[in-house]
Amino acid sequence: MFPGGKQSLQKYSDMRSYLCNLYDDGELDVLKTKYKEINSFVKIKKLMGNDCDYLLSICQVISANELLLHELPNPQGVHKR
Repeated sequence: MFPGGKQSLQKYSDMRSYLCNLYDDGELDVLKTKYKEINSFVKIKKLMGNDCDYLLSICQVISANELLLHELPNPQGVHKR
């Protein structure tokens, strides 16, 4: 177990919800070929659904990728670093 555990990842729940909505609207199709993080997010979402905790970990990785963040539309409630 790592320090903080699941609670430390809960701050990414808004980003997870936002990315799930983008996926449902087909807006991640272009980005999934460009970014492995988005590709992983899409694959795990398809297999495990919107509420999967693994998606929180991927959102943490996505939040560290400045180039990727700038290509996403700026959602309300999801703050870029």
